[in-house]
Amino acid sequence: MALELLGTFPFDPEHQALFRAGTLVRAWAAAYPMLFSTHDVRLAHSQRTRHYFEWLAAVLLFHTQGLVSVQKYEFPGASREKSATLRALLGAEVCDWLYSRQAQRVVQCPDLLVFNSDMSRAYFCEVKGPTDQLRLSQREFFRELAERTGKPVKLLAFTGRKTSK
Repeated sequence: MALELLGTFPFDPEHQALFRAGTLVRAWAAAYPMLFSTHDVRLAHSQRTRHYFEWLAAVLLFHTQGLVSVQKYEFPGASREKSATLRALLGAEVCDWLYSRQAQRVVQCPDLLVFNSDMSRAYFCEVKGPTDQLRLSQREFFRELAERTGKPVKLLAFTGRKTSK
């Protein structure tokens, strides 16, 4: 399955360092409460070397497409709001299927579930950093996910490095 490439973008390593230090996490959480929940903030603080590219993608999609996104939506214990959003967009049957897959520790869902304010448009977005590659198991699962949900899975990649100077 060929995923639609939303784009390939450079990133600023200084911003990544600020994210890992927690400074950018706090700033983005305050600036974009519609994108980042308290659960997302806790994860970003506890897993400092992860999530930068997912957060950057969420901000980018918000500014370029006007779309909101949620992360870690496939885990039923993440938050009531994320579970409600998932059910509204995909239905109870698909949610139960996703939850059962995650309980079995199979391939994780795409990084973001992206949608507009009235939920009439939605897609999944897999985010890849400069050293990440799409695995065969992801491609197979993403194909099944798209078929079951009727929502496409798109790819957003970060490569190269843009300096802030």
